[in-house]
Amino acid sequence: MASAGGDEPTGPPRPPRPQHRFAIPLPPPGHAVTVRIRGPNQAHVMVHRMQRPPGFHVHHRPAAPANSDALRAQEEHRRRAEDEFRREAARQKREQLTIAEAPEASLREEGCVSVEWAPVTVGSEGVQYQVHMSCGEKEEVVYSGLDTACEVSADKLLPGKTYSFTVEASTGEIQGNPSPASGVPIPALPPATPPHLKSSKQGKAALNVRWGAAETNGSPLLHYSLEWDQCRGEYTELYRGKQKSYRLNHKFPPAAKACFRVRAANAIGWSAYSDSHVFSVGASVPGAPAPPCVEGVGVTWACVRWDPPVDHGSPVSSYCLELDDPHSVRRLKQGQISSF
Repeated sequence: MASAGGDEPTGPPRPPRPQHRFAIPLPPPGHAVTVRIRGPNQAHVMVHRMQRPPGFHVHHRPAAPANSDALRAQEEHRRRAEDEFRREAARQKREQLTIAEAPEASLREEGCVSVEWAPVTVGSEGVQYQVHMSCGEKEEVVYSGLDTACEVSADKLLPGKTYSFTVEASTGEIQGNPSPASGVPIPALPPATPPHLKSSKQGKAALNVRWGAAETNGSPLLHYSLEWDQCRGEYTELYRGKQKSYRLNHKFPPAAKACFRVRAANAIGWSAYSDSHVFSVGASVPGAPAPPCVEGVGVTWACVRWDPPVDHGSPVSSYCLELDDPHSVRRLKQGQISSF
């Protein structure tokens, strides 16, 4: 409805048109850019053609000098955020690599230990496993590889000890937390054979026999047993006790021999005997022959006979027969025969 003064019709004011600003790259000199803008109803299109004059140059306003402290703060904040992100990613992967259950460890008849564990999966990455074995303060890695089972040989296990096994999984530089431990007790065995059996003479009528300590194999030693044989083919016990030496008071005749052996015992049983140690006394001069006996006498001859003496470890090489004459002692015969 028009007003009396001929003014434009009045009504509610129109809402202001929305204004949008876009950054459009300038065309090269002498070229034009056409901009099409479609409204919300998709019906009206506004077309604007913009041409860059040939002599038109763009002058860039120099940027305001940056605040160095603010830049350093932003850089520090960015670095901390990246570190936190990496730590969180590593923590999540470490959780994925953690083996929650203890491995299954069991002792086999041949004396080795078998260890098995559940596998872990982290995407398509290959997982490396490490098996740690510990006994007291000693710990070592007994397996490293891609399998989920391993065996520990008997030569790495001591009798009478309990060993604990844990498993760790890793990919690259990230390693999971160790699994719970699984313990395996190794049964005790009889002691090892005592080593280094030897003897030494002490004076004319004493012999010291000694040996090294035997490995206990997990059970305390009860005693040692020392036996000897005086070359009769039969051993008899000479000493039983915890000492590692024994003094034998015995006078050995010349060229005598004696064999010794030792073994050890614990609560499980006896060890094997040591190798025999032979003690021998050197040979000596022969004993005195028995008095000679005259078996016959002639005008120009006499028959004399005597018994051979004890040789004391060395065969008699010769005899010397002498005649006790009132005027002199004459040597009648020297040789190996026992008659003249």
